[in-house]
Amino acid sequence: LPGYGAPAYDYAGMASALRSLLPPSTPVTVVPLTRRTWAATLGGRPVTPVLAALDDAVAAAAAGAPDGRVNLVGHSAGGWVARIWMAAAEGGGGVGGAAAAAAAGEPYAGRGWAGTGGRAAAVVAALVTLGTPHASAEGVTAANMGWVNRVAPGAAVPGVAYTCVCGTGVAVRPPRRRRGGGGVAAGGEGGVA
Repeated sequence: LPGYGAPAYDYAGMASALRSLLPPSTPVTVVPLTRRTWAATLGGRPVTPVLAALDDAVAAAAAGAPDGRVNLVGHSAGGWVARIWMAAAEGGGGVGGAAAAAAAGEPYAGRGWAGTGGRAAAVVAALVTLGTPHASAEGVTAANMGWVNRVAPGAAVPGVAYTCVCGTGVAVRPPRRRRGGGGVAAGGEGGVA
């Protein structure tokens, strides 16, 4: 899953490298995003166009997988978008179709995606995030990251293995003017590691 604003073709080299490392029968797919797909999410709007593309890509990949499960790799924002997709309670949409009403969590932007209640684990074996900020003080990401960190803090989908590579979250306060130095406070939160 490409990072924020990046089209799928930027990841052709990565996909090729993965194909060379995996058995020939292992499909490698880059979620077919364009800059236009991402443009609809500018200004902190919901990432639903990206979730729809991810939903379709996972459904196709899972259908071709021997065990029906996929490994997701998300770069930068793609990592927290994948977390949103997995955490949203199914509301009739998503890979699994009709939802289990008792599923923990809540719909994202009024719709369910891969869902909770074991549904994400039924189609996702692992999520690897590369350089993903799992927490941020940036206004444009606050609503989306806030949602996923509230609904699914950390590695919240049982049955899905998580690996976070070089991911951080930084909350920055304005510097305080004090004698002896100043004060940018930064704290990392690798909640999916």
